[in-house]
Amino acid sequence: NDKLLGFMAKLRPYPANYRSTEHNIDVYALAKILGDEDAMNRARVFVQEMFGHNDRYPKSFAMGTDGAVPCDTTTMQTAIPADGQFWALLAGVEQAKERQVSALSDALQSVEDGGMLTTDEDLIGNAQNRSAGSLRGLRFTNWGNGVQWENTASAMMAMVMFQEKHGDA
Repeated sequence: NDKLLGFMAKLRPYPANYRSTEHNIDVYALAKILGDEDAMNRARVFVQEMFGHNDRYPKSFAMGTDGAVPCDTTTMQTAIPADGQFWALLAGVEQAKERQVSALSDALQSVEDGGMLTTDEDLIGNAQNRSAGSLRGLRFTNWGNGVQWENTASAMMAMVMFQEKHGDA
């Protein structure tokens, strides 16, 4: 019951009491389907509070909070999660255009510039020469390795949704 609100994770055997941006986006979406305004609001407040909450990445949604104590308000000073950037827009949690632009722009930078866009080689796609070439996509986090297709697809959906809503902003 602090200003961050949101929902905390505490599943055995994990000993921490952290709050995750991704999990709160999930709760928001489920609460929206169920028509639970209170749960939607609690999850929305948490996700929106996570924007700029990581000092290292002030233009993105932070991973979540540390879990040293219940309702810990200390931010995880870790990587920026791809799903936190794209699903905040897709689920409708973050409506502020300037935050959407900021989160998308930062995430879509190349890994060399601190973003998530990277190149990977497809070693499975062509059985004869063992390489189907290079592929571009997004990492799981800005600290991750290799392309993760789930987050690449999420990014594409978020960009299409953003363009439909805002045009070429």
